[in-house]
Amino acid sequence: MKILAVISYYPPHFVGGHELGCRDVVEAMRARGQDVQVLTSCPRGEKPGRSGHVWRTLWADAHRPKRANPILDKLGAVFWLLAREVANRRAFQSAVQQVRPDVIQFWSVNGISLSMALGASYAAKRGGPPLSFVVGDVWLQEWEGVDVWWRMWRRLAPLTRVLPWLGALSRRTLKMPAPDAGLDTRNVAFVSQYLKDSALREGKQVSEARVIPWGVQEAEFPYVPRGEIGENARLLCAGQIVPLKDPITAVEALALLHQRGHKGVALTLAGGSVTPDYQRQVLQRVKDLGLDAAVDFRGQVKREEMRELY
Repeated sequence: MKILAVISYYPPHFVGGHELGCRDVVEAMRARGQDVQVLTSCPRGEKPGRSGHVWRTLWADAHRPKRANPILDKLGAVFWLLAREVANRRAFQSAVQQVRPDVIQFWSVNGISLSMALGASYAAKRGGPPLSFVVGDVWLQEWEGVDVWWRMWRRLAPLTRVLPWLGALSRRTLKMPAPDAGLDTRNVAFVSQYLKDSALREGKQVSEARVIPWGVQEAEFPYVPRGEIGENARLLCAGQIVPLKDPITAVEALALLHQRGHKGVALTLAGGSVTPDYQRQVLQRVKDLGLDAAVDFRGQVKREEMRELY
């Protein structure tokens, strides 16, 4: 089977566990004889291109050049958005034409181009390659309000009815679907029941979606039976320091334990952050609760070092 996997970042470039998990699945499928190609973004400073089964030809918002002048930065962002859409739609179409996949699998479109998934959905409903989504965060329930290009395209929808040539030109140049097109969510897998429930509450048509949690490598993280947890218990919270992971709840739980007399309990937070403001909130909460000596911030820990930390 030929599979084209699309993801914002792919190791060795990654933000968190979703990209690492994608690589694990891709390598496992390739080891089983499947022809899996990966389409992802190209880091700034590197030359776009293909290396083996990985195509680093997409533009990501994280690589947009920033300008000191706010006005120039906003203008630059608009031009970047247009250039990104043109480049990414062409890169996606090129990959599809060359790979000729039996299925297109979207892992993440954060910071690249949602229009790729919309275009693929539009095509799938008209005989194109079927597609699936592996959802590891809240993007599926938020995409209409988060994707800047899509909001702009929807606002232009009335104008395309008055000026049909504008819509035709946009679809021809950017391969954009009709403004009222949506995502084909017939084949969705969530990594947690929480994410599926969140999407359902937002009205997404994913009641038939599967929940396939990330597995645990038992050889790397063996279960060790323990007796009663003592007064010097050590707690570990591993994951990005971002609101979705909510490490503040772990910090406040530690505070409750200390209030109830278990002052020997300590917490280790292992994870990087792409939201520095939120990370400062976590640090401040630790300080406010008087837990500086009980909470150990490790930052991002290399995957091969996680076993030792565990």
